[in-house]
Amino acid sequence: MMLVIISLRCRVFQRDLVKMRLTTARAYVKVLTDGKGSASQASTANLFMSVTIQGLGPRFRLLMNLSNEGQELVSDLQVVVQSDAEMYKIDNPHFQIPALVPLLHYTYKVDATCLQPTLGSDAVRIVVVSPKHTSPLMTAVVKMPLGETDD
Repeated sequence: MMLVIISLRCRVFQRDLVKMRLTTARAYVKVLTDGKGSASQASTANLFMSVTIQGLGPRFRLLMNLSNEGQELVSDLQVVVQSDAEMYKIDNPHFQIPALVPLLHYTYKVDATCLQPTLGSDAVRIVVVSPKHTSPLMTAVVKMPLGETDD
């Protein structure tokens, strides 16, 4: 009798564990497709973005490598670079990308200046949007390095 109870408890635990994993996986996919994750993209466009940071501070350059991995031309994109206004001054926080030809790689430069390097570092969020879609096509959260003081 005791063995049956233990076996039943184990089965119930395993079932609940599988349900929890499924719920977690569904929530993760929803965050990625809604464009609210740290690195996400919508399923309608096949874009790839990598961001490299140059500089020792307080001046940094973000090099955004953007490419269209799909088969169709993607046009009329907007890039928005968001940061804490008290921490970073972004020189060109909003710019337009007229078109991304498939399988070509494009590099865009965004200069950022750390206004208060003694406070540490913060993250910069890069959002790629299209007027044809309600959610962002892609987002990336870039953790900025510590900035040296400008002497």
